Amino acid sequence: MLISESYKEQIRFLHEKQPGWGSANKHKATISSMITACQSQDILDYGCGTGELGKSLPFAIKEYDPGIPGKDTAPEPADIVICSDVLEHVEPEFVDNVLFDLQRCVKKMGLFQISTRTAKEFLPDGRNAHLTLMNWDWWVRKIGNLFHITSLRMDHYLVGGGQDIVIIVTPSEK
Repeated sequence: MLISESYKEQIRFLHEKQPGWGSANKHKATISSMITACQSQDILDYGCGTGELGKSLPFAIKEYDPGIPGKDTAPEPADIVICSDVLEHVEPEFVDNVLFDLQRCVKKMGLFQISTRTAKEFLPDGRNAHLTLMNWDWWVRKIGNLFHITSLRMDHYLVGGGQDIVIIVTPSEK
């Protein structure tokens, strides 16, 4: 299981209440480099939100988001998987399952961006929208157990502390 039904309802409500919530259209230069390196436009936006990444590209991509009806079917693997501002929203008890699913989906390269600070948004039940707040080394260990990390970058916030981790991965032979 990747998400509980009760949490799925929470994020569906947020998507309906705030149509731009969950839109991550970042890393265009990195994605362009990944397309060149993989010689492929086979992209999956894993946790796509409203699909802003797909709207910004001149070709169609696959989209998956359990909180968006019509985009909530288990995704097919892709050469390139983008998972931007998603993993910190996963329920702690399902983080391993989601990472195993990402391992299943990444055929050539993946980009994972993870925030390590509290979100500005709150769920309808009052919880902070970032359910899994862990430091960068916890995430690097978790992801490094399943993937080969080819690049790691940390973007520090001047206001509010914390950082975003940007990890580029390839499939591991582990």
